[in-house]
Amino acid sequence: MRWSPILAAGGASLLLGSISSAQECSKLAVAGILPGMSADEVHAALREKAETGQTVLPDGRRVAVEDYVLPEGPVHVEYDGVPSRSGQHVALVRQPMRHGYDTVTSLLKRLGGPSAGGDALFQGLLPGPAVWVDGSCDMVLSFYRRTESWYAEEVNTFLRVESLSRIPDEAPATATVRAYLAVGSPAPPVFEPAPDAAVASAPSPEPDAAATDAVPPVRTLYVPPVYPPGAKKLGVKGEVTLHLSIESTGTIRDAKIARALPEGYGFEQAALDAARRWKFAPASRDGQPIDGEMEVVVQFK
Repeated sequence: MRWSPILAAGGASLLLGSISSAQECSKLAVAGILPGMSADEVHAALREKAETGQTVLPDGRRVAVEDYVLPEGPVHVEYDGVPSRSGQHVALVRQPMRHGYDTVTSLLKRLGGPSAGGDALFQGLLPGPAVWVDGSCDMVLSFYRRTESWYAEEVNTFLRVESLSRIPDEAPATATVRAYLAVGSPAPPVFEPAPDAAVASAPSPEPDAAATDAVPPVRTLYVPPVYPPGAKKLGVKGEVTLHLSIESTGTIRDAKIARALPEGYGFEQAALDAARRWKFAPASRDGQPIDGEMEVVVQFK
């Protein structure tokens, strides 16, 4: 494993992209665990017996790993060295986290808008992750989709926290974080979700729902499209933009093709078939559900 040169280690300023100087680093924890914690601290926090093992990193180093089975889901902890109660510390923590309205709303209330990847957060975490970067804590939290599961019926999404200055090149968040820092760490967008309402996102509401107290629809269940066999065999990639009309009940009233590239390979029908199986939290105004519209991009690659 080669660490990405995102931030210089040892003595360098780590004040880039802070979520908020007033927030504590503990808000970035996954299952209550943060990078840098000792094995004893992890065991005391999780209070469950772990399945222990070792893994070999891309650079040839062997490190200890622990897997915990918790009521809220399994937790994977990776350390920075071989088993040694006094000498090893947490390098990263990962936990499966289903992508949906409740999860997204909870993350936004807890952390505010992502430093980068906000559009991905509302598009099924595709094509990249949503990341929260906090340089003052030297940590990055990423919410991402495991790409190898793109065509599986059950697509896994994960929440992962690791050190910002020691993030490996192969980490899901590395490219997004590098691009974010390259443009000077702009302030993250501000999300202010109404209580028990969908969070404002990239999709546009209907013209009469554009008031500041209105929120557009949010997808709560994602079903991946089936890649057209002919296009897959030929190695053809595609992209379809759908225009969806969503009733106040959350039901899709109408789905139309706004744009398809390339045409004639079956991408259009595959996207429509998948969209009809999605579920949504409807648009709302003043806490009341209303009809809404949104555009969604479906990628085949």
